[in-house]
Amino acid sequence: MLSFLKKKWCLAEVSHDKALALGKELNIPTTVGVLLVNRGVMTAKEATLYLKSDLSQLHDPFLMAGMDKAVKRVIRAIQNKESITVFCDYDVDGVTSAAFLTHFFRDLDCPVTAYLPERQAEGYGLNSEAVRKIREQGSSLMITADCGITGVKEVALANEIGLDVIVTDHHQVGEEGLPQAVAVLNPHRKECDYPFRFLSGVGLAFKLGLGVRSGLHTAGRKKEDLPNMKRHLDLFALGTIADVAPLTGENHILTRHGLDVLSTSAKPGLVALKEVAGIVGNV
Repeated sequence: MLSFLKKKWCLAEVSHDKALALGKELNIPTTVGVLLVNRGVMTAKEATLYLKSDLSQLHDPFLMAGMDKAVKRVIRAIQNKESITVFCDYDVDGVTSAAFLTHFFRDLDCPVTAYLPERQAEGYGLNSEAVRKIREQGSSLMITADCGITGVKEVALANEIGLDVIVTDHHQVGEEGLPQAVAVLNPHRKECDYPFRFLSGVGLAFKLGLGVRSGLHTAGRKKEDLPNMKRHLDLFALGTIADVAPLTGENHILTRHGLDVLSTSAKPGLVALKEVAGIVGNV
């Protein structure tokens, strides 16, 4: 069987006895049992959690190295009405990361701008000219989305000119080590013991949002005055799937809920994409 990306899919050989037993115990088709066993889901308890995919199963965002520092700096920016710029990669994961963070900060009535580099002229990742431009336009905090982990020189420049930087990036750390940012959110850091290491860029943006939301609530904001994170899970699903991130763990949970949100999303860009793709009803 060929996938949309023209990759040949070969089903792994599994114990049909286990799949059959799982199917009988949960009253699900044997085919579903085979798919579950293929994914390493062997017991009824594991299968129930996998199929339920409840948001309560998500890990605490503060288990991620750097989250506490990132949240404190963002909350200070929100309280002081500082101008925030989200600098993103130009692929789907990067754009959905920036879109999520932009929605999140606007929901908090915080001044925010997204900076999308011009692919041909600026290339991938941070660049010095953009850093200077962002500072000149009045931002005092820049959050990278799906990029920045190798921007050691650019972050150093930002520090020199008074622009604080929070890096959120799921790519591997470069040979020069971590940039000297206020905080670096990356599950591949040596110092990071976060339980799930396969979040995409939009996943890290979402985790930062969860952390900030929790921090604001702890600081005294009422829950009803905080952003509704679930309504932006459509962006999580799109970015995660487009980046071909493994649909396991937190990616599986959030994408499942995100596809439900995407089915009824009123975001103009997503509505247009569904129209072009000929999708009517549930995604």
